[in-house]
Amino acid sequence: MPDTVADLLEVFDDKERERFPLFRELTLAIADFPRHLSIHNGGMLITALPLVDTVPIERATMPDRNVVQFDKRDVEDLGLVKMDLLGLRTLSLVKDAVADIETRHGEFLELGSLPLDDPAVYDLICEVDTIGLFQVESRAQAQALPRVRPRNFADIVVEVAIIRPGPLQGNMVNPYIRRRQGREPVQYAHPLLEPILKETLGVILFQEQILRVAIAAAGFSPSAADMLRRAMSRARSSADMEKLRGPFVSGAGAKGVDETIANEIFRQIAAFAEFGFCKSHAAAFALTAYHTAHLKLYYPAEFYVALLNNQPMGFYSPAVIAGDAKRHGVAILPVDVNRSFAKAVCEAVADPPEGSVVLGGPSLDHVGSRVPLRAPAPSVGHPVDSSRTISSHRKCRDHDVRIGFGSVKGLGEEEAKAIVRERELGGQFKSFDEFATRVGLKEEALRNLALVGAFDSFGEPRRALLWRARDAHRTSPSFVRRALSLPTTTAPILPPLGEQERTALDYRITGIPTGPQIMSFYREDLARRGVLRACDLQSRRHGSYVIIAGAVVVKQHPETAKGHVFLSLEDETGISNIIIRPATYRKYKRVLDSDAAVVVAGTLQTVDGVISVTAQRLDALTLFAKIAAREWQ
Repeated sequence: MPDTVADLLEVFDDKERERFPLFRELTLAIADFPRHLSIHNGGMLITALPLVDTVPIERATMPDRNVVQFDKRDVEDLGLVKMDLLGLRTLSLVKDAVADIETRHGEFLELGSLPLDDPAVYDLICEVDTIGLFQVESRAQAQALPRVRPRNFADIVVEVAIIRPGPLQGNMVNPYIRRRQGREPVQYAHPLLEPILKETLGVILFQEQILRVAIAAAGFSPSAADMLRRAMSRARSSADMEKLRGPFVSGAGAKGVDETIANEIFRQIAAFAEFGFCKSHAAAFALTAYHTAHLKLYYPAEFYVALLNNQPMGFYSPAVIAGDAKRHGVAILPVDVNRSFAKAVCEAVADPPEGSVVLGGPSLDHVGSRVPLRAPAPSVGHPVDSSRTISSHRKCRDHDVRIGFGSVKGLGEEEAKAIVRERELGGQFKSFDEFATRVGLKEEALRNLALVGAFDSFGEPRRALLWRARDAHRTSPSFVRRALSLPTTTAPILPPLGEQERTALDYRITGIPTGPQIMSFYREDLARRGVLRACDLQSRRHGSYVIIAGAVVVKQHPETAKGHVFLSLEDETGISNIIIRPATYRKYKRVLDSDAAVVVAGTLQTVDGVISVTAQRLDALTLFAKIAAREWQ
């Protein structure tokens, strides 16, 4: 590390050195020092003897928390057992969806016995219909999936492992894809590597392969190879890796490997210091990815409910997830005081026959139940499933998603459960005033419920309820300061909220739009300007000049992309991928920093089924609602 810093400091000119005479010395002095102390996300130390007799411990800044004083590297070097215990929300998603399917359809989905060779699941993944799918929903995966076209579980394992900083830094991704497509012969840097790298077409993708390469090509003993593994597993371990270059190259020379080839092999190995995957880890992730794809394909309503209930997680926001659900024929229904629960639930599209019973009704012990008391009336303007795969395979076509009370700004978990509990005890609510009296919510919660349409079934305009919310919340027995019996002002006749206003309120209060996607309000004007929709790009010729617009839902600045920035723009038909070169980004950075939507003019790139637009110009498009993009490095 100090050598690297010293090299960087050499770019200082004489004037800068004169101005900052001690800068170089001080910088070199603190190189490799920890920036700050922090607690490992999930690292737990396990000892045979009492912890206090084995390692030094200290009080952490967090109350009632003790922390080991050793750095995690020290723990490993001492041979102590450290386990990383990390949670994964996707597992909760799968668990919730499976439970919902069993409750609603009487079908127990045994994930362990699911066949891993379902062609329809692989079709879904190859079509990049992957919003919400574990590990394969990112922009980088969207670029790779149509080129790799996984057709079996082993392919998914590779797909999960290949889109990582390690393979990207090691320049392994494109060679693998070209070889898989038959455009490049499978080559091995040395014949000794063929038995090890055959399954990955001659490129190093898994940490296990590195151990075997070190043993086979450089003559490392298993213990020396394990030192290499430990160096790889350490964050920013380039210095540790460099110490092993000499022994690796000399050992490879003894095995008859040319020095240039040995250095190239080591370069690829060193790239794994930047988050290379072990195969077992990739396989576990791939299995979860397959399970989420199966759920989305066959049980989309249950999948989207579980996905929304386990936010925040994944690559996309709840608003994007809602848009994806609508494009797959699953309506997103607004909060309703007589139909919603604490969390989102599946809700039948049409009323069951008179006298029928909906299985698994909610109890007081489960106020977040996934099953509503009764089915709603048929919805108007139900979304059409525009997907090619899900539309022909989904097993359940009669359920939509009803948003839960917990999504409403100003309503906490306890308040959300209290609404359901009161409805269970006292029956359904008959009016806005009765609801306010029985539940006793604060004014903000009442106002927000009114604005997102939770009382629409009572037939009163939302603006009129907004007018009454201030006085209504005081009628509850829980309101300490009883209002004086003064005459109240009758609400004036107010115009109903327009569709634009309702959409804006959805974004502001729940973050989940139940009506049209926001770009549809601008479509007429955009069409006059020659702006295409996301779905139109696939019919345009490669290299053609196109104009596309959308809400910025994802913004990426990957460290491995050499200054390129990537955008995901959403409109009413889907998502388009935008590539911004460094010079273009510098020119239009202010546009991207200040606006939630942009109009992009650029060149269409269509390669191996991967569609993107390389931006030449970006113009601001001011929306009537604030949409926050998710930003990733």
